[in-house]
Amino acid sequence: MATAVKTRLSARRWMLVAAALALLGVVGALLYYLPIWHVDSNPWLGSLYPKERFELENEARRTLAQILLSLVGSIALYVAYLRVRAMDQRVAVEQEGQITERFTRATEMLGATKERDGPALEIDSERFSL
Repeated sequence: MATAVKTRLSARRWMLVAAALALLGVVGALLYYLPIWHVDSNPWLGSLYPKERFELENEARRTLAQILLSLVGSIALYVAYLRVRAMDQRVAVEQEGQITERFTRATEMLGATKERDGPALEIDSERFSL
């Protein structure tokens, strides 16, 4: 059973790695071919010298890379926000559990009696009266 679970996790991990590499390949192809297509398909540019063509393609690549990186950064910020929110909820649940546990122990202590003298804890009613 344990080997089946390990194999399943391993297969899932390899699929994630393959998907990440495929996505990286697609992004790389976009960064390479899209600026070339953009410069070639623009009728206003006319004929260009190789240096000008390279500069235009490079500027288009730089712009495209900035757009893609800003999208990735935005997604990363959103995921970080979701993780922080989940952690806050987990901490709140743990704090409620601690309060419940302390209250339960306190009520048990109020009801507990010593073997000889009576209740284990006595509350001075004059001190806590309203």
